[in-house]
Amino acid sequence: MTARLGVVLALLTAGAAALPPSPAVAQSARSLLVDPSVRSTGMGGASTAVHSSDDVNGWANPAVLGYLTGFGYRWNSTRLFPEPAPNVTFQSDRFSYGWGGVGLAIESHTLNYGQIELTDAQGSPIGSYEQTEDVRPLSGGISLSRTIEAVADLLAGAAPRFTRYADIAIGVSRKRVRLRLAPPAYQGVGRTIASDFGLLVRATPLPKTDTGRPFLDLSYGFAVLNHNDAQVVFVDEDRADYVLRQYRNGITARVGFPLSQGAAASLERHLGRWIARGMDPLVSVAVAADFARYQLGPQQRFGSGVDQVGVELVLANSLAVRFGHVGDEFSRIDDYSFGLGLGFSLADFAGARIDYARYPQSRGLSKLDRHAVAAWFDPVAFVRR
Repeated sequence: MTARLGVVLALLTAGAAALPPSPAVAQSARSLLVDPSVRSTGMGGASTAVHSSDDVNGWANPAVLGYLTGFGYRWNSTRLFPEPAPNVTFQSDRFSYGWGGVGLAIESHTLNYGQIELTDAQGSPIGSYEQTEDVRPLSGGISLSRTIEAVADLLAGAAPRFTRYADIAIGVSRKRVRLRLAPPAYQGVGRTIASDFGLLVRATPLPKTDTGRPFLDLSYGFAVLNHNDAQVVFVDEDRADYVLRQYRNGITARVGFPLSQGAAASLERHLGRWIARGMDPLVSVAVAADFARYQLGPQQRFGSGVDQVGVELVLANSLAVRFGHVGDEFSRIDDYSFGLGLGFSLADFAGARIDYARYPQSRGLSKLDRHAVAAWFDPVAFVRR
């Protein structure tokens, strides 16, 4: 039983699935370090400051949840080690809702190691057991400018001009973690609570308008994941392993070119108003860079880090092409990622998308192929239409 689990944990420590290296200290809950966003992994994992999307990555920074609008659902599943351990999978679901600058997300992440055979003291088989790590995050974020705009709208007034040009958002996450690596009799069940904090600062020199002019948006994000020095406590309370803390700094720049009034009118005649308006902007480009550092326990100095850089090109708000680079010297990763997204939007109130990403692992392991689907609906925007 323990031999097979040791092989899997060794693969995780090698840096697969964007997991950082494991310091020479006991640590647990590797599932907390798997990025659930396929969109993000297509961009090399850079997403701490990326907020201009219907599928913001609250795992990297809960502050971006303040930019959610309406109801949303996202699902993905990944085989982490297709060749050496094909039964090891990671699956994630997220339900979210946002309105007026306040966003909430309920998620479920499961790292499944597959079935192991149990034996007695004489080595005779006595059954099987499915090894899993389950994480249940509850996250929220609030955007100051978007909240001010929502209040002004409710009062039938005009929001201050600064809300178009600047914003500050904060977010928190509370994650309930349960590890089931062996039956309770083997002292292989552990639990903990981990917490995240995030901050986002936005500056928009060229806001988006109805005149068809280009827009430019800049942002900086900072997040501390698992900041509360959480320890996974197993059945034997004398055994407690720290959860790896992660510090993330990220910057993002996004430029967009809306449809011209003539092109918008032509599309509305041929495709209908909702589909045509859902294709705006015509072109947008986002460039993001993240720098992460890791720490295990309150006494340890900063460990190794990961540099992540990514680009996303979106055409007609429908086809996304993503490219990124991951640099992780300790885990021996110096390689590129690639991603695609295909979807549609109905004006600004509904849409759906499928995503694909190919992400590098440590030397000797093949790249990961990741898939996801997402859908959203904003009833407030629909009623206004």
